[in-house]
Amino acid sequence: PSIDDAICYKLDPTFLRNHDLARAATKSGAAALGTIINLTAIGNLHVDIFVVASVIVNPISGARLGKGKGYGDIEYAMMHQLGACNDRTLVVTTVHESQLLNDLPASVMTEHDLYVIQS
Repeated sequence: PSIDDAICYKLDPTFLRNHDLARAATKSGAAALGTIINLTAIGNLHVDIFVVASVIVNPISGARLGKGKGYGDIEYAMMHQLGACNDRTLVVTTVHESQLLNDLPASVMTEHDLYVIQS
């Protein structure tokens, strides 16, 4: 969603049927099946899982490189500041096994970059 209208969509699994799950995982499906959450309401939520984009990941340390713009890191920081994300929020990514690099050094990360949970 556009930040002008909503910061995210809330998908409530109690209202999703099995055949809706694949669609709910897409941007258009989340918009159709979810509830719009605007910036002022985000602090009333708890985000259980935050999915961040990655180009390459160290599966041992959780260090990762995204596309270089930091949008996911900024979104997480905003939601953390507003109280929706905290230490219990799992930060995960999806990558192909060819994108795993055990010797990706943690030095590629800055203080604002998100680590993902180790696999």
